Amino acid sequence: MLTEFGKFLKKMRIDKSETLAVMAGKLGISAAYLSSIENGTRDIPGT
Repeated sequence: MLTEFGKFLKKMRIDKSETLAVMAGKLGISAAYLSSIENGTRDIPGT
């Protein structure tokens, strides 16, 4: 299920022209995990 938070993260990443790998590195998570959050297939950390 796509979440508002996932949509927000993806929009912010695309607006800044950053790849999944770059943004994930800044967040301290894997690109695969970030992709899963953006697409709503994984829970948001801390929820």
